[in-house]
Amino acid sequence: MDDKDWLILTQIDKERSISKLAVDLYTTQPALTYRIKKIESFFNTKLFYRNNLGLHPTLQGELVIKYAKQFVKNLEELNEKISSLDDKVTGTLHIGATSAISKYLLPEVLSKFLKKYPEVTVSIITGFSSDLMRNLASNHVHLVILREDIEWNHYKRCISSENVSLVSKFPIVFSELLQLPRINFKTNPSLKSLIDEWWKENFNEPPNIVMEVDSSETCVEMVKSGLGYAILPDLPLKNNTELIYAPLLNKQNSTIKRHTWIYGSDEAKSYIAVRKFVEFLDEYFYAGSNI
Repeated sequence: MDDKDWLILTQIDKERSISKLAVDLYTTQPALTYRIKKIESFFNTKLFYRNNLGLHPTLQGELVIKYAKQFVKNLEELNEKISSLDDKVTGTLHIGATSAISKYLLPEVLSKFLKKYPEVTVSIITGFSSDLMRNLASNHVHLVILREDIEWNHYKRCISSENVSLVSKFPIVFSELLQLPRINFKTNPSLKSLIDEWWKENFNEPPNIVMEVDSSETCVEMVKSGLGYAILPDLPLKNNTELIYAPLLNKQNSTIKRHTWIYGSDEAKSYIAVRKFVEFLDEYFYAGSNI
């Protein structure tokens, strides 16, 4: 058994098709089949059976896969701790983030971070906030980046803020908002509450919502087509010159903000790659991304 064999076992749990698994592992089907037989020979038992739907683990196979996952995780953590002792910025940085963060924020951040620390590798998972926080709690990721303020008893801090804005293809007269068509998008309860509270502070009637869409990206496209206005955080509007947008103001005449938070486990902070990334985020946002 070598490192690649342990990796094969962890990947089988994700992909049961031999052909797809071979592509994922950059090998051929015959070579992969040979390695699986050698693994079974090493453990001297049948670990998998095959049918038209692909590979399926036996009870023994499930036990070996579970061990392989823990082995790979332990080996990765050991390498990261050794690197930390040597002050070398290496290792794998495991990040969980929502789709908007992954699409609009992380590409530029990671491009600059990896240019500074080229020996670090990055693994990203996306999903709903609740799922990402479960992954963090179970140590499947080092850090989670969300635009939600969630109760968390470990490392947590606000890393940036963005305006929530009124967005339209055409100039808007504030007093006419009640009659104008509005496009809504599905979002988390915290942002919805922020927008609803602003509306109730300014109007006694509900908005004229003509369309509900599934994401802020779709909402932006509908607004660009002139189908109505929307109320959106600025992140999906990054570098957009086609639309007119103005920040919402509260009763104190201050802009209404949506904050981005980073969450981490206490254990993750012991890894030098995690520490350097958190430090880099502070520099990035403090410098206005001009680093």
